[in-house]
Amino acid sequence: EIESAIKELREMLSEETAAEKEGEAAGDEDEKSDAGRIACPKCGSLKIIKHVDKGKVLYYHQGAPIYAKKGVCSQCGAEMPL
Repeated sequence: EIESAIKELREMLSEETAAEKEGEAAGDEDEKSDAGRIACPKCGSLKIIKHVDKGKVLYYHQGAPIYAKKGVCSQCGAEMPL
């Protein structure tokens, strides 16, 4: 009886670990999605390059200006604040 109970428990544990591994694989695919990336408002491209916006000084750190950043689409050239 004890041996059959141990066998059943091992089968249940192996099923649970297989289900957990499948869930982890699905989670990895979600992390690779482009949901967190900035898209161009004009063309929808994800190829945005960050540039320093020398027209906007955020603050001065020890006398040196710290500038704002802006995004520039590499396909259509549209500029957007970041």
